[in-house]
Amino acid sequence: MSETIPSHSDAQALVGAYDEEGLPSSGTEASADLDAGTGDGDGLSGCPDTRPLRDRSLAEQLELTSHRLNVSRSIGFLPTAEATWLFATSENRLDRGDLALMEQLSDLLSDIEAEDTIATLARKPCVYIATTPECDVATAEVSAKEPAVPLSQGVAGRDGSPCAVAPPSPSLITTHPSASSQVDKANGQSRAYNRQALRWNRLPPNKRFLATIEAAARQKGLAVTLAFSEARERALMASTDPTRLLTHYLNRGLKAAGVAVPYSLRLEVSPEGRLHAHGVLIASAPAGADVGQLKAVLVSAAGKIHGRAGSKQCVFKDISDADGWHSYLLKSHRRTAKALGTEKTSVISRGMLRIARAEYEVSSSG
Repeated sequence: MSETIPSHSDAQALVGAYDEEGLPSSGTEASADLDAGTGDGDGLSGCPDTRPLRDRSLAEQLELTSHRLNVSRSIGFLPTAEATWLFATSENRLDRGDLALMEQLSDLLSDIEAEDTIATLARKPCVYIATTPECDVATAEVSAKEPAVPLSQGVAGRDGSPCAVAPPSPSLITTHPSASSQVDKANGQSRAYNRQALRWNRLPPNKRFLATIEAAARQKGLAVTLAFSEARERALMASTDPTRLLTHYLNRGLKAAGVAVPYSLRLEVSPEGRLHAHGVLIASAPAGADVGQLKAVLVSAAGKIHGRAGSKQCVFKDISDADGWHSYLLKSHRRTAKALGTEKTSVISRGMLRIARAEYEVSSSG
């Protein structure tokens, strides 16, 4: 290809030279459309063929694109990279340099991943630069805040460079955080902790109850299942606030025993209609009670059941899975709320609430 861009008159002369070799005579895209796509039955004679390339045969695409390439070449412009896909063979009227360039570009473009974008879009933010194994250009994202870097939009076929897809990205500048940024980071952590502390007040009841189970598990607490006597069950079912009444029974028994045990319990109605409670407690808290003493207090609050069923009225187990135990306690919530006539089916003692909140804030801030 010539190194000097011809003038307009030279371009017309060159187009005429191509015409003598059998190419369309006018040297315009309109005539190329007419000659490459018009035939018998395609429409009115003498009208340009405006069909898109996808509606044309491969032979028509090659002929049309060949003419366009030659016209561009005659006025000093290099062919676009997208046009090289139509030149799998060397039957076009191009010189050796053009054919070698086409073959090189075809190899490069064939290695570009389908999700990558050609470097003509690299100036736009959040657009990836194409990557090829030949030039080992890393795929990079161009940030909108980075300074604009002029990128070559043509095909660098004259300098002998093995890579004509995109120039390498500018090197990253390593920065060190200043003292002020470290202070801001510390203040940000403090503000995040304050937001977390406030978040406890906005926790829904179910999340708070889960926090009590998690706190009890960390404090080596116990999971408890408590059955009520028939008299105590009738009293709770008839109450407009059964959890408040249950709290009264429990606190009265703990006070009489001289112990303070943090607890959280949830009432549940079985499919057979029997009322009972599940929950957790921390027997190892200060002024706590041993397991035997604690069981006696709970049985007294629930109303003692006589006979064989009394041996299983109060059951303690280790908390091995806080989330699983919480899910188990929620399995019959709708049935329980309907039977009791209230959505308030759980109770948390003040001591357990303080422990759960402290544990929650510490674990969340970490």
